[in-house]
Amino acid sequence: YRSCRYVLDDIPGLVASPHPANVARKGRIRNDPFCLACGYHRDHQLFSIAFNLDDLGLANGLAGCLLPVRTSARFVSADLAMLPTIAIFYPGDMGSALATVLRAAGHRVISTSAMRSARTADLCQKTGVVLRNSFTEVVREASIVLSLVPGDAAEQLAVAYAKVAGTAPAEAIYVDLNSIGPHLAVRIGQIVESAGRSFVDGAINGLARNLTDGCTLFLSGAQQTKIAGLFKRHIRTRCLGEQAGRASAMKMLLSGCSKGLCALFTEAALLAEQQGLLPEMMSAYREIYPGVMSVVDRMLPTYAQHAVRRANETAELERTVKAGIDPCIVFSAVRALHDRLAAIDYPDNQQWTVESLIHHLADHAAPGNGRSDTELDEVHEAIVPLKVTCERVP
Repeated sequence: YRSCRYVLDDIPGLVASPHPANVARKGRIRNDPFCLACGYHRDHQLFSIAFNLDDLGLANGLAGCLLPVRTSARFVSADLAMLPTIAIFYPGDMGSALATVLRAAGHRVISTSAMRSARTADLCQKTGVVLRNSFTEVVREASIVLSLVPGDAAEQLAVAYAKVAGTAPAEAIYVDLNSIGPHLAVRIGQIVESAGRSFVDGAINGLARNLTDGCTLFLSGAQQTKIAGLFKRHIRTRCLGEQAGRASAMKMLLSGCSKGLCALFTEAALLAEQQGLLPEMMSAYREIYPGVMSVVDRMLPTYAQHAVRRANETAELERTVKAGIDPCIVFSAVRALHDRLAAIDYPDNQQWTVESLIHHLADHAAPGNGRSDTELDEVHEAIVPLKVTCERVP
């Protein structure tokens, strides 16, 4: 083992402590309250981790970093083989946020940028995700695979995994964390388990930037507690039972509320803009409906970047509702409005607020203006079965 300080000086993005007393030597560390590697307090019971610097593109080979446990004079020796290697397909906003959490806990996180955009490779480099040459190579090495792709690609990724799952470790677990409905989650679980590997249904409620202080990770499946153990120190985690599909169902329930509120607010705000009352409406909403506005303030500005994703998620929500409730009225309208939001162009590199987004929508084919005949027919077909004939009381 070398000094923690030397190791950290070699790793881009990590800054060593300025205190020379906090240096690991001969398997011991001074009684300093923080670890050089990640800043965790010594009350966190962490292992001694050996970082493979070759994976980071460094030439120093195997170096070491000792992390303090509750009694700073005693250590549990372990190397990275004692912690599962975790694959993320693929490190976008949420994937890279999860990678940061897992790397801080000592896990090796791997992925591949083959057939992916330059942004994926850039995010991997920034978060310390080790790139392998191919999808198959990642599967062969990873004990846990986290699937984080657009919902319409979730099944395709699971099928690709199942085809090479025989090369994965025998105890490998495939975790689907996508915004999909429960029926699709169950089908993906069957695909993975038919290939001889375990499946956990998962869902993350919240934004990537708020992962450790505002998100909730929902899990269901036989191996749910094992996956919860990876994150529970860092992310609010809830296990919903051993039946796959329950976590995805919870995601749909929560997503329906937040996206429904954003859709309702957007249409009302566009009317307020048309009437010259948007500032007054915003002020009144914040005073009278602070809970609603906390959701709108958090979610709606992200639509400028993620409108297409939100539309796809809302389409999945509509399919889920239609599978259980006939007719589906409200969420079909929410889906239609999200489709219109996704069809609008949004300038890049702009700091969006609720107000600026509404102004932009009002100037660019605002949703709600001029529904197509098809959309009107869909609404009509949904509403007609609900008509109730009331007898006139004399």
